Amino acid sequence: MESPVIRTTPIMVLSLEGKQNQPFTEAELDIIRQSRLAAEESLQRVRDEMTDKEEQLSRQIERYTTALSPHNKLPPEILRHIFKCCIQEKQVEEIPVTYKGGTYTISHVCSAWRHIALDAPELWTGIS
Repeated sequence: MESPVIRTTPIMVLSLEGKQNQPFTEAELDIIRQSRLAAEESLQRVRDEMTDKEEQLSRQIERYTTALSPHNKLPPEILRHIFKCCIQEKQVEEIPVTYKGGTYTISHVCSAWRHIALDAPELWTGIS
């Protein structure tokens, strides 16, 4: 006489599905429910990790893009001259744009621009 199959794991339970004409026992259904819940939680963790990794890579790409921007290739002396032209009240012929943001605004764009602006006393002479 063949002994009955003891189904204790979801893999065993599911592998026997369709091979028997017996419904699952309540204990087997509990195992299947717990296993499904564990699989759903695991899937959510993987999705969260992927989202975190995607955000991390996006920030990294943004930093690389910024590093490759044309303004990063300009020497500080040129930027200093551009800043000086920007804060002058009259329009300068070389720069056909009138900018009224001032030294304060320029010095808050990024740390590199801040250092350049702070090292240029001529940019601060009009501030009272």
